[in-house]
Amino acid sequence: GAMFNSNGEVIAINSMQPSDSEKMRNYNYSIPVNYFIKVADFLVTNRVNYTKSYLALDIKSICDYSVSERNTIGIVVNSGVYVVNSNEEGVARGRIITHINGVSINTFADYEFELLKYNKNDTVTLTVADIVGNNVKDVNVKIR
Repeated sequence: GAMFNSNGEVIAINSMQPSDSEKMRNYNYSIPVNYFIKVADFLVTNRVNYTKSYLALDIKSICDYSVSERNTIGIVVNSGVYVVNSNEEGVARGRIITHINGVSINTFADYEFELLKYNKNDTVTLTVADIVGNNVKDVNVKIR
């Protein structure tokens, strides 16, 4: 079913995932309407399966780390996503992603939502910094 905001606008489509025993699990998933429209348009236009685009990065929101974990790693900045592991050339493990194509990335949700705007083989510019917010650079990566 649809999820509405306070203005009555559809912002997401709610769904549930069936389990192996054909009973419904107690997990509700909300698919952002922008993503839903993108996938639906792709399916209608191309009549083939849709594959979600991604970058070969294992990341985690900085806000998801405890103060103790931040201290151990040495993270000083308060927002962005920490690159736990990387298979993307130019984006090293231990860097902080702060922007995608100039759009501020504060959390994993921001990162995921911003990637929904792009298709496979599109090139995006990631702004990355070190764990104290220095050595900022832009890196162009291709969406997979």
